[in-house]
Amino acid sequence: MNKSITSLQNPYIKDVKALGQQKGPLAEAFFLVEGHHLVEEANRYGYLVEVLTTSILSSIDENLTQYIVPLYILESLSQLKSPQSVIGVCKKKTNDRLDFTKPILYLDKINDPGNLGTMLRTAIAFGFSQCVLSKGAVYPFHPKVISSTQGAIFKINILIDEEDTMLSTCKENHYQLVATTLHQDASLLGSFIFQPLTVLIMGNESHGISPHHLSIADQFLMIPIRNIESLNVAMAFGIIAFEINKQLKL
Repeated sequence: MNKSITSLQNPYIKDVKALGQQKGPLAEAFFLVEGHHLVEEANRYGYLVEVLTTSILSSIDENLTQYIVPLYILESLSQLKSPQSVIGVCKKKTNDRLDFTKPILYLDKINDPGNLGTMLRTAIAFGFSQCVLSKGAVYPFHPKVISSTQGAIFKINILIDEEDTMLSTCKENHYQLVATTLHQDASLLGSFIFQPLTVLIMGNESHGISPHHLSIADQFLMIPIRNIESLNVAMAFGIIAFEINKQLKL
């Protein structure tokens, strides 16, 4: 079904604009993606609900409503520096359970949207299918997170640890909790053996992993580096994820 909207004052356009700012009645259940690639990925994985576009798209489900709008409306809705010619309205995932047979990525207060998006994209590339975010982490449906994932947002199960209990639950389910740290007593990546049931804990960009989460970790892990104090958290995760994938054949 195709509909035309030409006014910025249209109630639907106002609702979508609020949604892009993570506000309003739609924000609890929906989020926006921008650009042809993300819209097509959302359609492929069954998350696309509606489309706002300057011209009809033949590449998406013909049963979805397409709102044909002028470019100035899309520019008013866009959260990007360079607005795209298509915006998709997507439903949020509803799966709130972990699969206790697979490795888990736990991100402790990661607050940079670009880092989080890159880490989710990297997680998918190296076989992680689930990620837990601690309280205080950046919102996973932040526009910059979504853009940085390049579609990984539709392929990974993301949960938020609102009650701060998921690491304890993982322990109860026989997981080994591995925390990354610069502590001199940490095991070095390359000699460390990962268990099939591993939770990899990565910490905040500035402050690392919180003392509480460090206190319940079973093992500590460090990437051996030289000539520099530390690595960007997203880059560090990529290096570790490569090693985990190689060992566990995810």
